[in-house]
Amino acid sequence: MAVMTRRPVGRSAIVLWERDPMPGVTALDLLDGRVPGYQPQDDDFDLAELVLRYNYFTAAQAEAFWELHQGASASARLGRRLNERLLALHHVGLLDRAWVRYRPKAAMTQMGNKAKSRQDFVGEWVYALSLKGMEFLCLADSEWAVQWRADWTPKSHGHSRKLSIEHELGRNDVALALMAAAAARGRPCQEWQGPREAYHRVAPPTPGAPWQHVEPDGVILLDTGRPLLLEYERSGRADKFLRKVRAMRMYLASGAWRERYVLSPWVVYAIPTVTRTERRYAGSFGVLAAQTRSTGAARYLLLDEVAWEGGAWEAVDADGQYVPFWDTVWKTS
Repeated sequence: MAVMTRRPVGRSAIVLWERDPMPGVTALDLLDGRVPGYQPQDDDFDLAELVLRYNYFTAAQAEAFWELHQGASASARLGRRLNERLLALHHVGLLDRAWVRYRPKAAMTQMGNKAKSRQDFVGEWVYALSLKGMEFLCLADSEWAVQWRADWTPKSHGHSRKLSIEHELGRNDVALALMAAAAARGRPCQEWQGPREAYHRVAPPTPGAPWQHVEPDGVILLDTGRPLLLEYERSGRADKFLRKVRAMRMYLASGAWRERYVLSPWVVYAIPTVTRTERRYAGSFGVLAAQTRSTGAARYLLLDEVAWEGGAWEAVDADGQYVPFWDTVWKTS
């Protein structure tokens, strides 16, 4: 029986995780195939690493990722089996899961003689790597697991706030849409790095000065090797947004990015049209675009939801002009 961690529910609700249903089974037992009804498969390691790199994943997102990296036929082959495999990994305790309503969906309701639009949120199972899952990957010599083990804690432990999970799932949607659009144009991206991989600690130019920390929500490497530093700005908080813009402007201007990348990055802000976040004020797309211009930031592109959900792929640049997104990021300069 799944173990539920119950916490008070409110607007900033803490997610209720279903944790290890088989606490007496160890990662070594699973790896050695000593658990009746479970035999490790290659897909298990790939799925566990997927959740490790990006913190949270839904079955639909995992299927989209699989299709991008292994082709539509492989995705179709997995199909329902992918959902079943994620569930199997949860049942043996390698993944924790929670039911989260994060994806908006417009709906019409009848109010007397009038039809009224409302916004519903679709629920999905969200998976996170468990402590046993981390041990499983380390025993299998996963590069990421071995590298991160010392300072890693399960995302499903402690206070897992719904807003944080919604943010990361939305970030996944944008990253997957970016990669799918590039692939459809015949120029697949090289890689999508999660937030831990994207983090960059930069040494100060002079002794005694503070270190600079750059923490994008992810990095997508284009086929040219140029990085897109992805920021998913769901909160719409103008003060927080301004701090991010200034920090990233300093990072680009200092040339510190050369420690990690060959070509200069583009900073891509994806700004959804949601209103379910705390303290969302002055957070419209237009206001945030104006803030970017006011700081003198360059090499910035702002995407609204129509770009990645509707496939328009137009962006606002640092001059406040609408430009074709892909033509801009694929330029050689």
